[in-house]
Amino acid sequence: MSDRGYTFDAQLRIWRTSAHDSFAYSDGDEVERYLLNALQKCRDLSSTSEELRQYIIDWPSEYHFSPQRQALLRPFSISPGDRVLELGCGCGAITRYLGETGATVVAVEGSRVRAQIAAERCRDLPNVEVYCDNLVNAASSESFDLVTLIGVLEYAPSYVDHHDPLAECLRRAADHLNAKGQLLIAIENQLGLKYFAGCTEDHIGKAFLGIEDLYAGRQAVTLGRQALSNVIARAGLHGVRWYYPFPDYKLPRMIISEAGINAADIDLATLLVRSSSRDYGDHPWRCFDEILARRSVWENGLLAELANSFLLTVKQGEFAEPRCAEFLAKGFNLSRRSSLCTETDFTRGKQGDITVTRRPLLSVSPPDRTPQRFQHQLNTERYVHGRLLVEHLHQLARSDWSIESLVAWATPWVAELQRHVYATHPPQLPPNFLDFTPFNAVQTSSGAIAYIDAEWCADQPIPLTWVIIRGISHSLTNVMRPLEKTASRRALIIEITNRLGIALSESDFVAADQWETALQKQVCGGPASFSFSAFLEQPIGENISMAGAIEESRAALATTLDSFHKTLDSRSWRLTKPLRDGQLLLSRMTKSRNRD
Repeated sequence: MSDRGYTFDAQLRIWRTSAHDSFAYSDGDEVERYLLNALQKCRDLSSTSEELRQYIIDWPSEYHFSPQRQALLRPFSISPGDRVLELGCGCGAITRYLGETGATVVAVEGSRVRAQIAAERCRDLPNVEVYCDNLVNAASSESFDLVTLIGVLEYAPSYVDHHDPLAECLRRAADHLNAKGQLLIAIENQLGLKYFAGCTEDHIGKAFLGIEDLYAGRQAVTLGRQALSNVIARAGLHGVRWYYPFPDYKLPRMIISEAGINAADIDLATLLVRSSSRDYGDHPWRCFDEILARRSVWENGLLAELANSFLLTVKQGEFAEPRCAEFLAKGFNLSRRSSLCTETDFTRGKQGDITVTRRPLLSVSPPDRTPQRFQHQLNTERYVHGRLLVEHLHQLARSDWSIESLVAWATPWVAELQRHVYATHPPQLPPNFLDFTPFNAVQTSSGAIAYIDAEWCADQPIPLTWVIIRGISHSLTNVMRPLEKTASRRALIIEITNRLGIALSESDFVAADQWETALQKQVCGGPASFSFSAFLEQPIGENISMAGAIEESRAALATTLDSFHKTLDSRSWRLTKPLRDGQLLLSRMTKSRNRD
């Protein structure tokens, strides 16, 4: 950085300047003390640190410690020869990943405490320097290959004193680029589908505030796709390449490219079924099921306009090259042990067909010589056209939630499972069928059920009943709560299987609990706190439908009115009418005397 008066504070491990004390942005003193203390206790500070995951206790700690954060940048080529400027590095989650690429990283953060936390996160990376300064005042005599504004541009009205703060923020950031450099921007979409569904605005915490454009003063502000394009144009930038992280840029599980958005032969609504949006203020109400609404949105060409977040690269000069190879979509699963985290590429082959390739996220997995009950099998397969069975379950929850319809839904899947069982008692499936659940069961246009994403294999044949129990129970997660009062997962599974001619015993549930707990322990690691049996006893539905609540209120009101009218028509009500009239007359006379 330039000689703007920066001095190195060895205690905080940050560069500071007397011209800037601190920027008043904070998650709260208690939260930031907790983050710093956790980092100081941990030896493994990596972007995939399993040690740090143990300190995730709420949304702020998840945001700063979740390994899923890095998925945002994984599609882009960042190498040791690059110089990267991260403006608004926060507490260093993205800084850490950037440093691990080997690039030379200069991270700037306006809050002194947060800069200290970022420096602590990167304390073992000599290629990372953290500066505490206002983002628009930060100056450098060197230029950069990549400048990032991740979750930063929306705050420009708070710290950029200009009549057009967002465009000015982009201009200032672009001033740091060299001739081949690019800006990388991640920001929420003002018109994200989850906000129409009732999720609160991420910064202000009020439902519908963004889509009603009620931003005021120097608040953070988000933009729709066209409005953001206009800001970029006013900043004098061009060469925009759009990407769409789902459910959003904060914890992306899937990133869709512009080529993927425009592809007619890949069903993005099905691809995004597992990317359920979250309200980071834990607001429970939803006006509709976002997973179902995405299909209508996608079929009408509006998925890009209504994505919850945008991820884009823009350039200032003429020589910038794309920073990632062509792809349709990329999926990331980082909720596992670091050695088991995966990346899934959806790419178009030379013949125009779509190939699905799964690979380990880390180039080298640590050796594990202990016997494993389950083996991880990554493969390449052709894309299967069709819709996941779990999407049909979401439809039933909003339209025909009856035991008859649920049995009809499960029938073709269970029949396909039974077609592969061994001639044993009790019936068992091949070891690689443990993931043949409605999340991985695609129903093609012919009605056939195809098994995709067969990523796990047991060391022995597995119980048919375990696969059925785990398949139905996990499929019910994030299904919008139906209007009827619902039973537990276990009760519903028993009812469905009974009608399918499969009588589940208590020993079946005990065995399912043992198998599932062992699988979750091996895949996710951490303390053995997962209890499948407790999970099965939970009521169905995670999100509460606002529409459902309204209908329930209407039903309750209708019942009350019906009871009221019956009372009015009753014989006792008619007989007591003279008494009520006399009491009313007496009350009026008393009020009249009091006024006099």
